[in-house]
Amino acid sequence: MNENDPIKILIVDDDEDDHVVIRELLSEIKRQAYHLDWVADYDNALKAMGRNYHDVYFFDYRLGARTGLDLLRTAVHNGCKAPIILLTGQGDHDIDLQAMKMGAADYLVKGEMNALFLERSIRYALEHKKMENRLRVMLEDLQRSHEEYKKAENAVKVKGNFLANMSHEIRTPMNSILGFSELLGRTRLDTQQQGYLNIVLSSGKLLVGIIDDILNISKLEFGKIVLESSEFNLEDLILDVFKMIVIRMKDNPFDTYFMIAEDVPKRIIGDPMRLKQILVNLLGNAVKFTTKGEIGVIVQLEDGAGHNTDHVRLRFIVKDTGIGIPKDKQDIVFKSFSQADETTTRRFGGTGLGLAISKAIVEVMGGKIWVESEEGKGSRFIFSVAFKETTKPGQAQQEPDTARLLKGKKVFIIDDNQTAREIINKYCEGMGLNVVGIADSPASALVQIESLITKKDLIPDLVLCDLIMKEMDGFELVNNIRRNPEFKGVKYVAVTADMVAEISERAAKGTFDAYITKPVSLTGLMRVINKVMNIREEREEIKDELAGCEGVKILVVEDSSPNQALMRAYFNELKCEGDFANNGQEAIDKLRTNRYHLCLMDLHMPVMGGVEATKIIRREISAHMPIIALTAAVLEEDQKEAKTAGMDDFLAKPIDLALLAEKIMRYCKHR
Repeated sequence: MNENDPIKILIVDDDEDDHVVIRELLSEIKRQAYHLDWVADYDNALKAMGRNYHDVYFFDYRLGARTGLDLLRTAVHNGCKAPIILLTGQGDHDIDLQAMKMGAADYLVKGEMNALFLERSIRYALEHKKMENRLRVMLEDLQRSHEEYKKAENAVKVKGNFLANMSHEIRTPMNSILGFSELLGRTRLDTQQQGYLNIVLSSGKLLVGIIDDILNISKLEFGKIVLESSEFNLEDLILDVFKMIVIRMKDNPFDTYFMIAEDVPKRIIGDPMRLKQILVNLLGNAVKFTTKGEIGVIVQLEDGAGHNTDHVRLRFIVKDTGIGIPKDKQDIVFKSFSQADETTTRRFGGTGLGLAISKAIVEVMGGKIWVESEEGKGSRFIFSVAFKETTKPGQAQQEPDTARLLKGKKVFIIDDNQTAREIINKYCEGMGLNVVGIADSPASALVQIESLITKKDLIPDLVLCDLIMKEMDGFELVNNIRRNPEFKGVKYVAVTADMVAEISERAAKGTFDAYITKPVSLTGLMRVINKVMNIREEREEIKDELAGCEGVKILVVEDSSPNQALMRAYFNELKCEGDFANNGQEAIDKLRTNRYHLCLMDLHMPVMGGVEATKIIRREISAHMPIIALTAAVLEEDQKEAKTAGMDDFLAKPIDLALLAEKIMRYCKHR
């Protein structure tokens, strides 16, 4: 069906009056022609559908002896390619639900129909079917490509495993999204639930990238991906990745860490989503093949790289103490659909795509990636890429008052992992704390503490204690220490690799004053120490940033109710004034009678899309009001079309609150 052709509709209804009503309603739509046919019963409907002539079907629920659901069931079974819309009466919501489950594209209540609802339902049904067909073609193309690979590599087994594992890998982040959403829905928004929410958001964004990359692996292999460029905090990004990764190790927690060299810039400019994707793939591999010990990330300046230009080349090292990779297999791990040992697919899962995707992204970013490994002793996946340095002055890591109040405070560190001890010790010394003791076991800790008691001036103000240790866990150890009256005023912070929520509840019952999960960051450790030591925390920069959006009046043009609800919540945070339109025509009507500082415009909507609406706005209403595309259509051609129409910028879905605030302030600072 061409865009200007009439939409051919078959109405199956034993009441001809309904056919007349629909015909009259559709005649009100001047921008689209419709051709309607009508049959009154089940048998004639099947005959008409057998010709595959119509673009859309309307089934009335009540058809005499056979219902519309019976006809729907038969049509789906026969492989009907056109969308089906069920017509019901008042109070038939259970029937509507059954119809949707059986494959109906939509349902309409007869007494509530009008021309707009009818047109929107038809267009949504056709678009839904078009997307469904497009996905089917993509999957068929993928299957054909894979069959060619199978012939060359005798990979009948690979094909089945690949398809099953691909599905698994897609469901893995989806599982975390659904799981944490459920947890959030059962609780009030305290600090713990906010953490869950952050994981939900991160997993959702990552899922978009994973799906794109799995279905378009060929594009990655040929370097046909477009890199974004935005400023981000490297420490926050790595912590974000670990929050997603540690979910996978909850049944067998081991130590995690990351170290960023002091000469590495804290904020850099590049593609944070692609960097995150590389790290998730590499750390996911590390978790998969490690059962004890530790995994970590080290970031340092590339050897010989300096700050002579506005670029900085960083080396990322992802280390684990897992099973390792044999020397003769290290060259193939970066190839698509390959693993070092085919039997590991069954033991550990995975598609064999993660490392291939990481290699493709690294190379597009102008870098290189390699592996160093010894069988049975773990692996080091290393990649180096260049980033731009931000020209903004770096934010101080802590306020002068905080540094002054912490200076000289005594801290005792207990952890049975050497890497964790070294990192925490380095962070504490960097904050000006006096480390009076470091213990590698509960027994060593108790001996050293007895020694400290004899020297009154060395009794610590703070104890940082690992929870999961051999011989004695952190709860039992700290309870033993607390029994000594000399340690009455000491504060205790639990440091743990276990993310289980019960930790915070147990810590709150008196054993610990606070807790922090591994991997420990300098910023995170500083905040928890400030809290337990009653030192004023640094004010979060985001609050100052968001304050610049207050009072901005924004028109959001978006046909999705959930997305409108999300924008309302964002505007509430930003203290903006929001108004909403469901399509481009409504936006034009509102803009003719109201004044707004900014317009956020979806591209694809019923009645009138964003590109067409923008052209009219620029021609007839305002040549200067900022218009930003708010859309999931992020292809280069979509951006070019939007720019040509007169849009000023792009905000890709899913929308990030901080990026939204940045765009609002950029375009509305002179309002």
